[in-house]
Amino acid sequence: MSRPLYSGLKCAFIFPEVACDKYGRKDVMYQLWRWQPHGCDLPRFDAIRLLEKLRNKRLVFVGDSLNRNQWVSLVCMVEASVPDARHKMRTFNGSLISFKALEYNATIDFYWSPLLLESNSDDPIVHRVEYRFIRADRIEKHASAWRDADIIIFNSYVWWRKHKADMRMKVM
Repeated sequence: MSRPLYSGLKCAFIFPEVACDKYGRKDVMYQLWRWQPHGCDLPRFDAIRLLEKLRNKRLVFVGDSLNRNQWVSLVCMVEASVPDARHKMRTFNGSLISFKALEYNATIDFYWSPLLLESNSDDPIVHRVEYRFIRADRIEKHASAWRDADIIIFNSYVWWRKHKADMRMKVM
């Protein structure tokens, strides 16, 4: 398989704000880039090998748009390796987006929870609020969405940073 590992025009999980191909980005050479750390030869990504490791398992990315973008890249690479539509399934349910490779019974989910705790930023679409309120003692609502996961990847760093003028949080 050559680069890129998936087509942004064909992946069902690309969000409009990152759909560069769909909206006519001309400089597509970035799609041929490969991350290569100094002194290390990383093997080429193998979606089928990943699915074998995820057989009968659930992997969940939990967090904000940074984690969502990582999830999108992963599921687009995996989806491209499972070309038969009868062998995959996608579902959207509020804060939870799922990809399932049916042949492997492997699920790769993304759950929108930018602060991990309950907050007024919990809506996956409408969440840009000037004053963020969080419920520091309440994680159960969100945790119920990932409780049965075999592997969880969390991210919420950027939402906890306090900027002088542009972000204020109140812990309740």
